Amino acid sequence: MRGTNAHERIFAELVEALHHYRCVPFVGAGMSKPSGTPSWSDLIEALSRRLQLSKRRGSPLSGFNVLQVPGYYEQIHGLGTARRFIAEQFSSLNLRPNEYHAILRTLPFRTYVTTNWDTLIEDSLREIGIVPNVIRQESEVSTFNDYSSTNVVKLHGCITDLQNIVVAELDYLDYANRHTLLSGLIRHLFITRSMLFLGFSFSDPNVRLIFHEIVRQLKNTNLPSYVVFAGEDRDWAKYCEVLGLRVINLPLKRGSSKKEVLLGFLKEIKDEAQVLTENKTDRADLLVRETKRAIRDSTRKLTLRVRASLGPLASPKPEKGISVFGDERLGQLEWELNRVCRDLIKRGKGHMKCMLSLKSDYLLRKNYSVIEAQARLRELLSAYRDLGDGFEVAEIEEPIELNQFFIDDKVCIESIKTVKGKLYNHAVIIRDRNELRGRVKRFDEYFGELGRLSNDRANDRGLAGKDRARADIEKRLSDELQILVGKQ
Repeated sequence: MRGTNAHERIFAELVEALHHYRCVPFVGAGMSKPSGTPSWSDLIEALSRRLQLSKRRGSPLSGFNVLQVPGYYEQIHGLGTARRFIAEQFSSLNLRPNEYHAILRTLPFRTYVTTNWDTLIEDSLREIGIVPNVIRQESEVSTFNDYSSTNVVKLHGCITDLQNIVVAELDYLDYANRHTLLSGLIRHLFITRSMLFLGFSFSDPNVRLIFHEIVRQLKNTNLPSYVVFAGEDRDWAKYCEVLGLRVINLPLKRGSSKKEVLLGFLKEIKDEAQVLTENKTDRADLLVRETKRAIRDSTRKLTLRVRASLGPLASPKPEKGISVFGDERLGQLEWELNRVCRDLIKRGKGHMKCMLSLKSDYLLRKNYSVIEAQARLRELLSAYRDLGDGFEVAEIEEPIELNQFFIDDKVCIESIKTVKGKLYNHAVIIRDRNELRGRVKRFDEYFGELGRLSNDRANDRGLAGKDRARADIEKRLSDELQILVGKQ
């Protein structure tokens, strides 16, 4: 996967989405194939043989789109017969989850979407003690909960529920009308999550129909979605880029199979997401411990200096174990740091100066959903209004690549992103007093320069009074919140 800068950015985006539990796998037939499931073309061929159709010119099948074969079969043999035949093909096999399913279930997914009729995803989850909430039909959509359960959404039905299997051409073309609730659920997922398409082959005409519908859904979302290939034809990769998908086309190395390459990729993103969570959690834990220690040991008023995207006072309280940061422990630590800093300032024992990037678009690029970005900005605006002069903010226009947290001139905890805009390294703690004095001086000089720019903006906007710079920042936060409201 690693290679060009573009590939690095796409990889980093995907890992960030996984870390935040904002990625939903959209699983195609290729993920089930190693278990021995019949392919789409195999099933069409079997139905055609039963109909005694051939593809020779002049034969009945020669005038058919292959998607029409199941419908034609049911016209001849009766309603539901093609679906029953397909279910029998699957039931006659002793299907077991394969290596793809074994690694998929270890990734931080709360919802799986699939067009496959088999039960391999559900079976794999049950093997490790997870009882999935399976949604196969309209009446089950109301049970969907992306936080308290693991969902498997089966867009084209399941072999355990023949009536709702999608197989004939009309089923595909009229899907949105016949499945309004399922279609609505998929729209919701496209808007609030990044989709990861796995196991799709564009040689299948049903896949091309599915992806045409995806084009319409992607127009309504700000979050990127991804499609993964292993040695796929470049034309199909270009086609997916035109659709608006981020394409991850894994090169096939000499002597390696598609399966080996895909498994290697899935393992890599799993490991990277785990490291990212550990890095962020370690950093948050370190910030809480060092801040508490400084408060305990200090005999004078502390000054906290922060350079970050939104900073510790933009961390909302986790609700029912759900955190905007994805990982529950990370969310609890970030909230604890928020409370410690607020309490310090409210008691008049501390003062905070933050250089922040306030643009909502930057939050969305970091894979926060619109609702989660709103929650962070609301928390920050609340702190800004509540803490008064004890909490100063200066806006940095560009995205933050270096996060810093100074506790007076005693300690600085910083972390640098390894890829532009993404993926933090482990936090580094600096205690050398001479080095810290120089860093603090540079911070204050830059903070003052940004403050003057804020004053100039306030004057341009007609804001008056000694607090016009504060009024400018408050208006910036309110404006960005309104932008997010417009994106809902």
